[in-house]
Amino acid sequence: MMAYLAEVKESTRLKQRKAYEGLRNFLGEDTLPHQLTDVQVRDYVDLLKRSDLSPNTIRDKLSSLGGL
Repeated sequence: MMAYLAEVKESTRLKQRKAYEGLRNFLGEDTLPHQLTDVQVRDYVDLLKRSDLSPNTIRDKLSSLGGL
């Protein structure tokens, strides 16, 4: 894990952090990634699709969360 963190650009880590914060805001502060259910994931994706975000931004956010 430490080798991975050393190789990741700071801008990538910032994107991942912001994406994770958005997910935690949606779920509530007490929910950890390993506690996610399929329904919660689907609801979050639906929320992003209904937002004013571009498809590319949505894809970037979801891609950033893929590393969790």
